[in-house]
Amino acid sequence: MATADSNETDSVSDSVAVSLVAVPGGGLIAPTNTTVLQYINGTAMSFEDYYASQGGVIQYGVKNGKISQTNPGVFFYFTGDSGQIKGVDVNHDAKVDSITIKVDQTDTSVKTGAFLPTFQNILLYKVNDLNLNGMVDAGDSVSSVKLSTSQVQIITDKTATNYGDVFVTFTPDAVGSMYVLSVKYTTSTVVGNAVGTQPASWPTVNYDFDTWVNGSFVETDDGGVNLAPKPVNAMRLDSAAVEDKYVHSIKAAQTKALYKAALNYWSEHGFDVSGLKRGSVEIADLGKDGDRWLLDIEQDGHITIDDDAAGHGWSLGIGKVAHDKVDLLSVLIHEMGHVLGQTDDDMDSSLNIGERELPEVQSDHHALPLPAALLGVIGMTHASHETHFG
Repeated sequence: MATADSNETDSVSDSVAVSLVAVPGGGLIAPTNTTVLQYINGTAMSFEDYYASQGGVIQYGVKNGKISQTNPGVFFYFTGDSGQIKGVDVNHDAKVDSITIKVDQTDTSVKTGAFLPTFQNILLYKVNDLNLNGMVDAGDSVSSVKLSTSQVQIITDKTATNYGDVFVTFTPDAVGSMYVLSVKYTTSTVVGNAVGTQPASWPTVNYDFDTWVNGSFVETDDGGVNLAPKPVNAMRLDSAAVEDKYVHSIKAAQTKALYKAALNYWSEHGFDVSGLKRGSVEIADLGKDGDRWLLDIEQDGHITIDDDAAGHGWSLGIGKVAHDKVDLLSVLIHEMGHVLGQTDDDMDSSLNIGERELPEVQSDHHALPLPAALLGVIGMTHASHETHFG
């Protein structure tokens, strides 16, 4: 009802009906180790904020045109904060009725496969409404509800339109009893899906997680979560690959000494390289259609090295650098720096053929004296063919 004054003797009144549509919220995509109480208390970080350093996304690598690995390995979807997952008397017979919670996993782009949980990672909790306000809020506690395999359905059929959806059917304790659901997803379940052979074709896919109760949409996580290609931090030649020069392809065994030297470089600068020590090396032909990628390294230390440095050949010495080849030690040190948190603002991003360029570390780490064999060739330039780090 609205009333307005005018120059008329009597006031003028009119009525208007306005429909307000509430946008469901309350769902949360959260990072590893988030607890249900953090979710209820509002202290849980969102996945996007927690992984802001890597763009707030789930990163994937590519091998032979398919997703090869993902980072991080798991994430959570929590739902129920709005209080809409609760016991109801649908039949009006003074008895609480069974309800079905559906977590609808959808993507808004190219289908790259669903993230799947296991039965053990689907957890239901009853909310203990300690202040009796009929809301799920800070200070409430939870009690675990034991689910049987017959109460849970995970759609694992890749041909199904609801592939990846989760259904939980149970009978609440009483009308008005509130519940929250936690689903822990494994990101490696998308590994092996085709994404293309060129970095430019690798898709970024947005996944939504929506909550439905007895067919009604009640919650979602605003924005969902993105699955995105890992930034290619590989070194790339600006100059064309050498097509008419024969060079030997290196083998993984030939990289061991340089890999150890690169580890020692960062260790001597005070960095924790324990994760990189567990890395592995793969040799592959990385030169593709003008993008001359020479090396790629994943967060877990797995590295892929171009077999022949795009035709220039690798210089494999710890001391002198061959004047017409690419120094593998410089490349390894630079790429390890990316994994350890260094950026191209911290490290020199260019390298010439025949040159060794070691980064000046910008941090509180203190460098120990480096071997003379390394120091003696820093800055030596023997050719003008410029390369760039990623």
